[in-house]
Amino acid sequence: MKKKLEVHNANETKFTMVVDVPLSEPVSSVGVDGHFVCVAMSSRYKIYNFKTKVVQELFDFPTERFVPIVRRIQQASCTRFKKISV
Repeated sequence: MKKKLEVHNANETKFTMVVDVPLSEPVSSVGVDGHFVCVAMSSRYKIYNFKTKVVQELFDFPTERFVPIVRRIQQASCTRFKKISV
């Protein structure tokens, strides 16, 4: 399994690589929104801005019994979440 993120641009005449980013772990799930790529790896999430080439570490998670996913939600949807005390 490759440990890198490749972003390509495709049109009617050509297919070109925009960026190639080495990663520390294989990618499990990817979501793209504009020039942002959210990557779920086997133990952490990262967001990569391929326009500015900035990588932001989001958070780590336990690798046991956890399947990382990336889902796109609208910004307004985040305001619907409520903090739950445990």
